[in-house]
Amino acid sequence: MSWDDMLAQVDRTTAAFFDTEAFTATDFHRPSGRSVNAPPVAEGANAAFPFKGSIDFGEAINAMGQSSRWSPDDVAPRHVTQVCISASTVDWPWMPRPGDRLVREKDGVAYTVALVAEDGTGRKVFWVNRGR
Repeated sequence: MSWDDMLAQVDRTTAAFFDTEAFTATDFHRPSGRSVNAPPVAEGANAAFPFKGSIDFGEAINAMGQSSRWSPDDVAPRHVTQVCISASTVDWPWMPRPGDRLVREKDGVAYTVALVAEDGTGRKVFWVNRGR
């Protein structure tokens, strides 16, 4: 077994253990000639596909300051959460890009991809915003 085959096997094993949430990836774009504020529409070039991934909700900051900690002196602190979805993308038909939607099957919540990060393996990390 070659080194690349061993790494692929590790990726598949890791994905089987951690990727337990079902999602559907849908390609979205804003039609040309439309306003920046126009709602994006599903693009027909890339068919939607289901995948398994992991989702993480991490507290980023509170709106009263630039800290992830709150104090009793904070008046009505508003907590901001960073959401990321990670998944093994080795066998995907196309790669989601910023603006595309990842819909969580469990609750039907749509997340819009804001940034795609690489971790150096066959996994991608999608920093997302909760969709409308």
